[in-house]
Amino acid sequence: MATSAMSESGRSYRLWLLLSVLVVAWSLNYIFGKWAIAAARQVSPEPARAVLIGRVALAAICFGLIYWHRRPPHRVKLVRRDWLRLAALGLAGITGNQLGFVVGLGHTSVAHASLFNALTPLIVLLIAVAIGQERMTMAKLAGMLLCFAGTGLLFWKVTGGAATRTGDLIVLFGAVSFALFTVGSKSQVSRYGTLFYNCAIFWLGGLFLIPFCWRALRATIWVRLPLAGWVGILYMALIGSVVAYLIYYEAMRTITASQVASLSYLQPILATLAGAWLLPNEPLTPLLAAVGAIILFGVWLTERGPHPLVTAG
Repeated sequence: MATSAMSESGRSYRLWLLLSVLVVAWSLNYIFGKWAIAAARQVSPEPARAVLIGRVALAAICFGLIYWHRRPPHRVKLVRRDWLRLAALGLAGITGNQLGFVVGLGHTSVAHASLFNALTPLIVLLIAVAIGQERMTMAKLAGMLLCFAGTGLLFWKVTGGAATRTGDLIVLFGAVSFALFTVGSKSQVSRYGTLFYNCAIFWLGGLFLIPFCWRALRATIWVRLPLAGWVGILYMALIGSVVAYLIYYEAMRTITASQVASLSYLQPILATLAGAWLLPNEPLTPLLAAVGAIILFGVWLTERGPHPLVTAG
C-alpha cells in the first residue's frame, strides 16, 4: 500500500513538473517567435509567414519521424469520415490557430498576444453554451463581462509600442480557431492516440497552410536567414510544438482540464515579463498590468467549471 502511494505521488510530481515545463515553453514561444520574425525580415517580404511555414513544416516532419519510429502494432483503421474529421481539426487547430498566433505576433506585442490568447477558455465557454454543452451561471457571466471590459481597454487604450489593433485582431482570430479545435477534439485524442493525432493534425494543417504561405515560402532567401531566425524556428517547432503538444495531450488524458488550466494563468504573466526584459519597445506599464489583471481574473471566473483548457502558442 505504501509503495503504491509513493508510486502515485511520484507520477503526480512528474506530471506537474512536465506541466510547468509546458507553461514555460509556451511562454517563451512568444519571445523566440519575435526573434525569428525580426531575423526573417532581412531575407523575406513576409517574415511572419516564412517563420510560420518553417515552424509547422519542421514540427510535422518531427512528428512523422517519431510516429514512424514508435508506431503502435495495432493502428486505428481510418475511414473517410475520420480523415474529414482530422482535416477539419487540423484546419482549425493548426492552420487557423498558427496563422493567428505567428502572423499576429508579427504585428503586435508579446503582452497583447498572450492576453488575447488567454481568452481561449472564455471562447470555449461561449461555444459550449451555444451548442448546449454548458450552462451559463452568474459567476461566469460576471467573468465574461470583466473579460470584455479588459479586452476593450487593451484594444483601445493600451495599444502602443509594438502593439497594433490589426495584430490584436489577428491573434484573436487564432484564439477563436484554437477554441473551435478544443471543442472539436475533446474526445478525439483517446480515439486516435496522442502521437498519431498530433502527427495527423500537423500534417493536414500544414498542407492547408501552403496557399497562405506560398509567396513567403518561394520569396524567402532561406540560405541567408540569420542564426537567430533558425534558432527561433527550431525552438517553436521542437519545443513549442512537438514537446509542448505531446505533454499537453498526455496531461489531458491523466488529470482534469481544470487542473491543467490552473497553470495557464502564468503563461501571459511569464510571457509579458520576458517580453519587457528581453525585447525592445515592449514596456510593462501600470495600465497594461492593471488591464491584464482584469482579463485574467475574468478568465478565472469563467473557468470555474469542467470545461477549461490551457491556451496554446
